Amino acid sequence: MSVRVNVTRGIEALDRIRRPLAISLGVFDGVHRGHAAVFAALRREADALRAAGVIVTLNPHPLEVVRPEIAPRLLTTPEERVRLLETHAPDAVVVCPFDRETADLAPLSFLERLVPNGGRLAALVVGHDFRMGKDRAAGYEKLRKAGRQRGFRVVRVDPVRENGGPISSSRIRRLVEGGRLTEAEELLGHPYGLQGRVVPGRGVGRTLSFPTANVDVGDDRKLLPRFGVYAVRVRTLSEEATGDPWPGVSNIGVRPTFGKSDPVVEVHLPDFTGELTGLVLGVEFVERIRDEETFPNPRALAKRISADVERAREILRDREGLSAGRDRGRSGEAR
Repeated sequence: MSVRVNVTRGIEALDRIRRPLAISLGVFDGVHRGHAAVFAALRREADALRAAGVIVTLNPHPLEVVRPEIAPRLLTTPEERVRLLETHAPDAVVVCPFDRETADLAPLSFLERLVPNGGRLAALVVGHDFRMGKDRAAGYEKLRKAGRQRGFRVVRVDPVRENGGPISSSRIRRLVEGGRLTEAEELLGHPYGLQGRVVPGRGVGRTLSFPTANVDVGDDRKLLPRFGVYAVRVRTLSEEATGDPWPGVSNIGVRPTFGKSDPVVEVHLPDFTGELTGLVLGVEFVERIRDEETFPNPRALAKRISADVERAREILRDREGLSAGRDRGRSGEAR
């Protein structure tokens, strides 16, 4: 059985691994079901070759370097991505800096950078549309040819399809931008979420008897769902965090009833008492409740928030019931 090391910064950390390397390389934004198929293949190859299975995620997104005018907003910040990648149990997760020098490297030169002196690349496991090197010059066939010459396997994983098309990060971004979080979750294989530190706000929610935590995502590249109100699950991301997530309601928008602001992420947790300021929270979006609205006065807003809280409870209760039913069904099939 391999020992998980879960390195999370810098390719130099691969020097600590004394086995051959099986590597999957990419941005892996969102860490969706298509990526999960790649990581499952990586695990199989690593185990078969007695190699360390390593996921290398590039940061920033290569388009931010080579074509910044068309670079997408991110489904996952680097920190969020690492958390999700680690759930796939690789031997290491490496965040590899991507800059202009890296973009200009020939494909094999880049692979040589990943493998420490005296190390050996045993396998490269890639998605169906993977390309690398300057001007994306090398696809599967060129890499396979290079692998035959240099003694490493290249494994290509077919796309995972849903509703007639391959699952992709760009497809999921369109769903998130439209507030279609339930559909996005189907493609991701997990709820769409964000993480950030709770910072002091204006205290308006407390005056309405609905105190909110203002979550600072801290990365302008992060893609926020369409402005509106959502049923959410929230948990702290501290090392000591245990227990079930809290049910909640999140508003994403500019607070038009109070004169507008920069876009903010606010979370109300009806079952929580205590202080959240300074904590890092993980927010999972479960379902959209409504658009952001302008209300004639704070009293009307408070009445609507009360209805939103009840609706969120219903959504989360129903979702938990569906999950329990699926689990019972799987248990029955196993028997």
